[in-house]
Amino acid sequence: MRGKNEDGSWVDPFDPIAWGSPYVEGSAWQHRWDVPHNLPGLFDAMGGREKAVAVLDDALAQEPAFHVGVYGQEIHEMSEMAAVKFGQYAHSNQPSHHVLYVFAATGRPDRTQYWVRRVMQELYTKDTFAGDEDTGSMAAWFLLNSLGLYSLCPGKAEYMVGSPLFERATIRLPEGKTFVVRSSGNSAATPYVHGVRLNGEALTKASIDHSAIANGGTLVFAMSAEAKI
Repeated sequence: MRGKNEDGSWVDPFDPIAWGSPYVEGSAWQHRWDVPHNLPGLFDAMGGREKAVAVLDDALAQEPAFHVGVYGQEIHEMSEMAAVKFGQYAHSNQPSHHVLYVFAATGRPDRTQYWVRRVMQELYTKDTFAGDEDTGSMAAWFLLNSLGLYSLCPGKAEYMVGSPLFERATIRLPEGKTFVVRSSGNSAATPYVHGVRLNGEALTKASIDHSAIANGGTLVFAMSAEAKI
């Protein structure tokens, strides 16, 4: 996502790790995924889904380097990204909170499961918290992902399937209803999902509708130590 000047010309020179204008609290690396409403279009523009996966892998493998850009000084979001070895992912700030689920949208949910589980285990500990709360966004990310769910596209009434953290969790709903998430045998060594059943029926897509949760029911994950590709 390269910025343009007021006259329509491209920003030149282009520095992909410079923070600030035309980006907010991030660089081109974080904001290149700001198309959650049309990821297929983004993948086509990038050269296909396999290319998008390669770029995501590259982002996570890089050094967490940054240039202060128009900010003129290091801000805490930069420091927080640089403090952990997750490349250009920058979990410490909201522009990146959906990025790991872009893997699932390419057809590689195993990559989502691997990285989401690592974030929960390594960046949310008694000694480590990757960013500031900002009205609860960091905790909300953790809570949703610990259930094995996340909203990839804000405003769309569905949740992508991730990698649940606990063997059992219960959401208590109005009128005495409950939505139970179970993942028997779940452990730090079994982050991968080999199947999901919603109310006894095999889930045939990578997401569930919000109404399925609101109506109450049971979501069962089959976990494994091996990725299913």
